Amino acid sequence: MVQIDLDSRYEQYLKEQVEAGLFSSVNAAAAHAIDAQMAAQQRASCIKKALAKGEQDIAEGKTVPFTADMISEISKKGKKMALAEKLVNCRSAPKQIEHWAGIGRIVEENPDLPYSFIKDILLSRAEMKDNATTPYQFG
Repeated sequence: MVQIDLDSRYEQYLKEQVEAGLFSSVNAAAAHAIDAQMAAQQRASCIKKALAKGEQDIAEGKTVPFTADMISEISKKGKKMALAEKLVNCRSAPKQIEHWAGIGRIVEENPDLPYSFIKDILLSRAEMKDNATTPYQFG
């Protein structure tokens, strides 16, 4: 086991996290912080690899030149998809695009959670907002 002497401000912060009930111990809070740092480093490594691959593709001529028409086409396809989803989910096209953007943000912030889990959480939150929930009966 490794013991670490922390600066008083870090020690105080970890103790506050425990006192707030977020962690069971200072060690658990520190482990969480280290896990978060490791995850950030992993994401940075993936981004660097993707950038290197993109630069290699550019150097090898494997890219498609960017044009204003390309953005217009992507926008048109997105609007078509949003309008199709409107029929199923009863959202306007702008609201559907906003919904997709929100899901994308949640997925990026929680890469370890499967989409189905995120979708269930969002559905539960919507049900709570609409007062469409019923108390759970134990036993």
